[in-house]
Amino acid sequence: MKTVNKKNKHLTYEERNIILEAILNGSTKSEIARILGKDKSTIGKEIQKHRHLVYKTNLLWECSAYKTCSYGRECHNTCPDYVPFTCYYRDTSPGVCNGCSNYSRCRFNKFRYSPKRAYQTYRDTLVNSRKGLDLEQETIERLATILVAPLKKGQSPYMVIQNHPEA
Repeated sequence: MKTVNKKNKHLTYEERNIILEAILNGSTKSEIARILGKDKSTIGKEIQKHRHLVYKTNLLWECSAYKTCSYGRECHNTCPDYVPFTCYYRDTSPGVCNGCSNYSRCRFNKFRYSPKRAYQTYRDTLVNSRKGLDLEQETIERLATILVAPLKKGQSPYMVIQNHPEA
């Protein structure tokens, strides 16, 4: 893969596909960051924010000792046999189960990264943040009559809201 250098820019759909491809090839977040010319924290945040749960374990607690449990697999954090389950691949780098060789045998929570889903979520957030207020014209006029006069008199917005809870 060639190195792309677009620091301080939003991740594109193609870059998200590169992230998935690198995860499937066993790359770490640092290696992915180097490929894309981004900081590794950017890659980590992207994966963490856009991963989704695809399998939820039916165990109450993710316990590594569940196979040898002498307490009937009724796991809780005060159990003497309780050992918190950790998976380097899922919990550290890359942070998802895509490409994990143990995926089909693992009985713990599984997370996957989808570039299509990540990009769609990003686009929805981007569009919704630029829409502005979703108010009817009547509502805007009613609020203006309540709020403008006191604000012009020098009252703070906090005081106006206190005196006009209907706004």
